[in-house]
Amino acid sequence: MKTVLLISTLLLCLLACARDEAHAAPASQGDATSHAKQGKPGATGLRHSYDTCLDASGGADAAMQDCIAIEYGYQDVRLNKVYKALMARLPKDDQTRLRAEERQWIAYRDAHCGLAPDGGQGQRLESNDCLVEETAKRATALEGRQR
Repeated sequence: MKTVLLISTLLLCLLACARDEAHAAPASQGDATSHAKQGKPGATGLRHSYDTCLDASGGADAAMQDCIAIEYGYQDVRLNKVYKALMARLPKDDQTRLRAEERQWIAYRDAHCGLAPDGGQGQRLESNDCLVEETAKRATALEGRQR
């Protein structure tokens, strides 16, 4: 029964991801259980499919971790793409500054989203969700510089 629920949840998430990719509409911000209910839509670049997936998880930690992993993969690719594009357009001095800034951001993200050594499953969810949110925020910020 658990396997069927997990497979159903993943399929729903994949369908929602595909729909979001077709519309290319970023969503909102918040915590791992309710991003859509908080903040301004599109503020961080999180996709609606992330909320849909989290809602479909029914609060099951493993299913929520799968949702987080899917969204993190998307946001990480998005961040790397915009970073590389921005680096390609900048003069050498600005590239050096952006590289240093990116290293500072990584240190901030890791410290801000770090998992305590004795953290349980709930903290692991929060930590991983934080990584998704911070990565999406950073990608959005860098996208804003391309204009």
